[in-house]
Amino acid sequence: MDTNGFCRAISCCFVLFLAGCGAYEQAQEAARRDQQKQEEYLTQKTDQLESMNHLGGWYFQFYRQNAKSPADLKELLGSVSDPTKERTAAAIEITRLLAGNGEIMIDWNVDLAAWQASGHDLSKYRIAWTAKTEVYNVYLDGTGTVHDVLTADFAAVQRMTGAPEPTTPSQPGLNDSSATTTPGTPPTSASAPVSLTLNSAPAQFVAALKSGEQFRVIQALGLLTGSPKAQPNSEISRAILGAMKTGDTAVQINGVVALEKWGTAAAAPELEALAAKSGNFGLQAQAQRIVPILKGRK
Repeated sequence: MDTNGFCRAISCCFVLFLAGCGAYEQAQEAARRDQQKQEEYLTQKTDQLESMNHLGGWYFQFYRQNAKSPADLKELLGSVSDPTKERTAAAIEITRLLAGNGEIMIDWNVDLAAWQASGHDLSKYRIAWTAKTEVYNVYLDGTGTVHDVLTADFAAVQRMTGAPEPTTPSQPGLNDSSATTTPGTPPTSASAPVSLTLNSAPAQFVAALKSGEQFRVIQALGLLTGSPKAQPNSEISRAILGAMKTGDTAVQINGVVALEKWGTAAAAPELEALAAKSGNFGLQAQAQRIVPILKGRK
């Protein structure tokens, strides 16, 4: 064989080999970048959800204690209970960072009393929301519920700035199955459920979680999350999981945060399975962090 031809063939094979190695390295590098982006997105989403859940608890607690909404972030964070507690301190720092970077936007001085009296469906209005997102938005609604929705759906969620326009009230007793009248007696209605507080008994929380009424369930989860007396409780843990299994996205997101404080080790496999089949990315992000915590409990 011609020596020069042989050398050229060897050189071509070597070049092709190097090209193949280069393509493989490029593919590996692209895969590493994709993995890094997914991890960064998961971290961002987890921080946003956790911050928004804490923010909702703090905002509405401030309103209940002061009969007004906070004027700014400094006033809100200054009212937080046990600010030096490890988890609370971390949540405060994340919230301050996200708000400072413009990742979370918050409306201050919202006249919640006027909005609550207006008759509007406050689940369709926002108090706080994530701003720098392309696919999903997390927002806190006017009832204190946290939502994780597609950006296209978020576009229809309105802000609560300014005074609300009153809705047309319905006439009491008209087509109202809860109101009953008998000749000579005033209308009566079914007895209202007991209002929950941070100091309510576990049985009262369980009753609210099993009520099937979203407002009561969300209220119970918010109070459980903010309770300074939180500790693993098998009854409450099972009730939280039961509420989450209804498939309501907002209940799942608020429920998984409450499970971190009240869940028992027995809840870990159920939460893991629920998150895996839910299709709720927010739930999956939180469950990935909380399941190991639950498994470590005895």
